[in-house]
Amino acid sequence: MKNDIKWLVYGSLISADNDNYTEEQKQESIHRYELSKSAVKEGEDLDWNFILEPFEDTDSKNKLVDLFK
Repeated sequence: MKNDIKWLVYGSLISADNDNYTEEQKQESIHRYELSKSAVKEGEDLDWNFILEPFEDTDSKNKLVDLFK
């Protein structure tokens, strides 16, 4: 269930309906997700700090990163 919530939150961040971030920020985050996914070994977690870095709002980013840990 915890992962379901992560995907729901991440999906809302990169959604076309989310006007809080630019399309460039969203695409950079998606690119970083793909890089992280390919680098992750079995049993390891994705590097959400790296994936969420393009979202500049430090307060929001830190809260989201904390949620993803």
